[in-house]
Amino acid sequence: INYRRNNSEKVSAYNKAYKEKNKEKAKGQLTQWRLNNRDRINHTQTKWRKQNTIKIRGYQLKYKYNLTQDQYQALLNNQNGHCIGCSKQQGNSRRKDLFVDHCHKTGKIRGLLCGDCNLILGKVNDNPEILEKLKQYILRREDEYWKAPIKQEQPEPALEAKQLS
Repeated sequence: INYRRNNSEKVSAYNKAYKEKNKEKAKGQLTQWRLNNRDRINHTQTKWRKQNTIKIRGYQLKYKYNLTQDQYQALLNNQNGHCIGCSKQQGNSRRKDLFVDHCHKTGKIRGLLCGDCNLILGKVNDNPEILEKLKQYILRREDEYWKAPIKQEQPEPALEAKQLS
């Protein structure tokens, strides 16, 4: 152990040369090690993810939207930390960050949305005509509602009697 620690460069060079010379064998050994140590790997990865949530978020923003964390923060500040759709403040839901909303045709970022507003836009495929129809639907007068009332379920008499006693 001390030799490896004191001669890390030599050991590293040897290992690199061995792997280059014995590619298939080394690949097989690595695959077997991963199979034998699945729990250890999962534990290490989970621990790393918990310790590096900000770094991971940065990678995701860069990969998905070509957006830096500073640019995300500028968008958030521009919106005063609120969702564009419903004005819900960041951090008031299960997921703390607001979602990056973007045009699927152009890829351009439109702003930040809470999970509910992002889901609504996704369900209507960002179609403003559907959103307008839904808006008109919920804004119509009560006298335009369908006339038949929704039947309220009545509890069974046997259950009611049992609950009273």
